[in-house]
This record gives sequence, structure tokens and C-alpha cells, in this order.
Amino acid sequence: MRMYYLLRITFYLMVILGLCFTLHVPISISLAESPPPQTDEPQHILRIGTILPADVSYMKYNAGELREVEELTDHRVKFELYAGGVLGDEPAMVKMVQEGKLDIAAVTALGLEGVAPETLVLSLPYLFRDEYEMEFILEKYESIFTGYARERGIEILGLFTAGSSPMFSTVPITSPEELQNKKVMCIEKSQFFTEFFRSARWQSSVPLSFAEVEPALNSGKVEVVFGPPAMVVVMGWYPHIRYVVMESVAVGTGVFITNSDLYQSFPEEIRSTMTKFIREIRKKSLKRLWRDNEIAMLGLMKRGVKIIRWSPKDMEKLREDAKKFWDYGVGKWYSRKLLDDILRDLEEYRASKDREGSR
Repeated sequence: MRMYYLLRITFYLMVILGLCFTLHVPISISLAESPPPQTDEPQHILRIGTILPADVSYMKYNAGELREVEELTDHRVKFELYAGGVLGDEPAMVKMVQEGKLDIAAVTALGLEGVAPETLVLSLPYLFRDEYEMEFILEKYESIFTGYARERGIEILGLFTAGSSPMFSTVPITSPEELQNKKVMCIEKSQFFTEFFRSARWQSSVPLSFAEVEPALNSGKVEVVFGPPAMVVVMGWYPHIRYVVMESVAVGTGVFITNSDLYQSFPEEIRSTMTKFIREIRKKSLKRLWRDNEIAMLGLMKRGVKIIRWSPKDMEKLREDAKKFWDYGVGKWYSRKLLDDILRDLEEYRASKDREGSR
């Protein structure tokens, strides 16, 4: 029974969470304005952690869905939803899940850097051209990534695409060379990002937590940020943004995790049902996420954000430079075989799409 509710809540979270759900605002959500009368204490209390802000419309929608599940169970199940990073950053929540102190955490692939570094292959710069390529790879490799995480006591309930991440800036950037002199946001505490920025020769990168990005944009401490358009809007970065380089640097990945011991304590038929369930709802949630990113980009353009497109020659050079970083990560975060297998499958996928387009 408890796994059933884990599945239900995973569905609701997957529908609402876009990439890079951030802003560390210490706040938790109450699922009911006034608690209904109860004769007995809840039999199950499921704790859910996310760093998505509690006051955005997505989270308000989510709270309503959670309340519905509570009512359907006659309040035998209660959800404690901790939003805005009240439980700490992503690595802290992952550790809590490992220790059984948190039932579910919603994090990015970067959040698993310390326990399942193989998932970082999904965050490689310029590896994926769009969300469809990412979804193709997730479908094919999810069981492999699940196995890596399980070895470290983490069960992946679902991986999903959070959207392409263009480059947003407060100043115009007409070529990649100009990035070397711009103040570029670098995710704090991430060795992966730190190493990538060093390889790209972005000497003026600024390590920041997501909570620090908006004040840094406002003060001019940082000039360039990355992320899906919906995140730029939700996080409140958009008033400072004036330009966007449309070519996606990477495609964001979200992951929902629980404790492996908890997961394995349920019958095989329940686990099989979960796998099928997650695959079905991921496709539905993707449509919502992609639509939200499209709407957000249109909104930014209406606000006067100007689109910059780099030349094909510049983009080709960027991709060639990125490949050096892909190779650098072999043996450090992921295996040569994993990277080569993904590259081979992407090549076959692109070829099949080219054939379809020529018909």
C-alpha cells in the first residue's frame, strides 16, 4: 500500500517539476487550510523534499493533488512536503534518502554527482541537440542508470527531461570567445561544472547556489546563466535578462529517488507496476514541461529579450571543444563504454530521423 502512494506522489511531482527546481527558500507546504477531524493517527507519513520554491503555481497545484490523495485514504496517509530547500541542497537530500530520513527527493542529475556520477553523462555540454534525443536515451538507458544508483543505496523512481538550456545574459554575447571575459554562473559545489568551465576557459565563472543567482544578476556579479526558459521565469531571473543565445548548452534532467531498502521491501508485482506506471506518466509530463518552456520563451521575447544566434562555424568549434571534455570525464565519472554506447545510439537515432525527413 505504501508503494502505491509513492507511485501516486511521484506522478504528481513529475507533472509539475521542470528542470532545475531551485531557490533555497526555507519553507514547507501545508496540505490543508484546517486539518480534518481524525480519530486515528495517520498510518503512513511520507516525507518529500524538493528545492523548488513553495510559492510558485506548480507547487500550489501539487499541494492540491496531495490533499486529494490524503482524502482518498481517509487521511490514513499524510504527506509532509518540504519545498524551497528547507532540508538543504540536493546532495543533503540525497544523503537523507540514503539514511532513510527522507522518503522521496526530487533532484537534478547533478544532484546525484556524489552517489551515481555515471548520470553526469546526461549533463555533458552539447551532447544532445534537443529534448527528443534526451528522451530517446532515457528510455533506453534508464535501467542502467538505476543499477548504478542502486549500488549506492538509491532507487531511481523516474528520470525525465526538464528541457533544453539556452544561455541567457544581461549583456550581448555575439561569439563564444566573448564568454572568456564574461561573468558566467557556475553551480556551486559541483566538480563537474567546475571542471567544464575550466576546460572551456571561462576564467570569470562565478560559483553560486541557485538562491544567489537573482541577487547576483541584479548586482552585476554575474552576467550569464543557463537553464530552461521556464526556470528563468519561475526563479525570478527574467527581469534582468536582455539576451538569449538560442543554441542549447545542455538538456536538463530531473530524477526522483527513494531509498533502495524501502523500495525492495515491496513485492515484485508492485515494483513492476511502478516501472510501467512511471513510463506512462513521463510522456504526459513531458508535454507539459515542453509547453511551459515554449510559453516562457514567448513571454521573454514579449518583454524584449533579443535572440542571438552564433554562426555554424562557431557552433561546430564549440562541439569539437566539448568532445574533449566528454573524453576527460571517462574514468572520472563514467565509463568509456557508456559514453560510446550513447554516442552510437544517438548517431543511429539522428540517421533514422534524417531518413524520415527525406521521405
